[in-house]
Amino acid sequence: MEQLPDLLTVAEVAEAARVTDETVHRWSRDGLLPFIKLPSGIKRFRRQDVEAILRGDTAAEVAS
Repeated sequence: MEQLPDLLTVAEVAEAARVTDETVHRWSRDGLLPFIKLPSGIKRFRRQDVEAILRGDTAAEVAS
């Protein structure tokens, strides 16, 4: 897998996971993918969290 930047946009996560932007928003809304909310309100995702999801790790494993 190519090296991803440390913080990813919704579109970058969607592309890496081969899903739609709405799926990424749903994952974050449902607590499956942790995110950082910038002061502007935009979400960013940590690379290691995205890589864990792509490996199939569960949210509980990611959080621990």
